[in-house]
Amino acid sequence: MELHFVTDEKIAETSSKGNQEKWYDADTDRWYKLDQFGYEALSECAVSAMLEYSNIETDTPFSFVRYDMEYINAHGRRRTGCSSPNFLNEGQSIVTLSHLLNRVLDAPLKEKLGRLSSDKKRIQYLAGERKYV
Repeated sequence: MELHFVTDEKIAETSSKGNQEKWYDADTDRWYKLDQFGYEALSECAVSAMLEYSNIETDTPFSFVRYDMEYINAHGRRRTGCSSPNFLNEGQSIVTLSHLLNRVLDAPLKEKLGRLSSDKKRIQYLAGERKYV
């Protein structure tokens, strides 16, 4: 299946790097995630396939999201991505780290992290060591 999305319908740009676009489609009750670098969807599909063979849902209180590979036509280009069933319950929403921190910082998180010269400093900043900014 090929899906067609445009920027105006984008739900969120969220990932550890803050750049993975996501869409929710109410007609299919599925979430769609667009690859930024070409490997994110494959990673998520591989991990969810491995977890299918684990005991995580039977022996622990945890569950996981099952992903399928997709081709997504977004912004005029055919790209890879993945989809999953809707994982949100009634009344829930996606809350990103960026959203949480933007509420308490005096500038957007992306701007704060962009001022730091290394990933180590960015991790230390996120872990609470604010001396770098």
